[in-house]
Amino acid sequence: MWNVRNGAIVNFWYDVWLDNIGPLSSHFIGSGVPDNSCVADWVSAFSGWDWDRLRHVVLVNVLQHIAACHAPNSLLGDDVPCWRWTAKRAFTTKSACVALGDLSTPNSSVWRVLWKVSVPQQVRTFLWLTVHEDVLHVLRECVRARTVWRQVIHESKWEEFMSLNSYDWKVIIETDSADVAYLFSSRQEDLLGNTIASTVRQMLNLDWEVKVCKISRVCNRVADALAKASRGLHVGEIIYHAVPHFVHDLIRERF
Repeated sequence: MWNVRNGAIVNFWYDVWLDNIGPLSSHFIGSGVPDNSCVADWVSAFSGWDWDRLRHVVLVNVLQHIAACHAPNSLLGDDVPCWRWTAKRAFTTKSACVALGDLSTPNSSVWRVLWKVSVPQQVRTFLWLTVHEDVLHVLRECVRARTVWRQVIHESKWEEFMSLNSYDWKVIIETDSADVAYLFSSRQEDLLGNTIASTVRQMLNLDWEVKVCKISRVCNRVADALAKASRGLHVGEIIYHAVPHFVHDLIRERF
């Protein structure tokens, strides 16, 4: 982490210089990608923060973090790195051990539960990240997540989407099978020994809002296209690292 003084060394977007918010590149809402400007580049002619420019590239909650930090001043000398895990920002061996313990203690009950979950390794790692990082950062605000969302969220809805908190999110599961929709929407307990169905029911009962609904196959064109694309592929797990072109085209048609 950096202690900003004259702001000439610290990269405004890619270095960490604000508490509890990470690099500002994760919160960028402007067009294109963040540039390599330093913190001093965001000072106005009156030696304060250049709010007229800032309000167009980050949301209000980020502006509040910036406002809590003094604007760079050439009289303060060079920027200096600091240690984020102590109040005085000075390194101590004890604070390093505590920080490492908080991140990797194998005796944590949460840690034990996560690593016993019967899911693919990448899913288990994702769950670990949601415990140790801000959930919205993992799901929406990190650079990789934002790259995916940028491909599927219409520009007119982008600012609204980025301003939602975690409580505004809802998981909607759509299926063209009336039997599947009924099975997981109803309160019936008899799942006829179906292990997969029982596992899904347990996940649906976790502390989140989930809606299961039936839609026609025509309306569920993305899922239908993915199912058709899977024909002829090898059996097993298939991971798309980018939105497939045929899915991207369908989404663009809709919006």
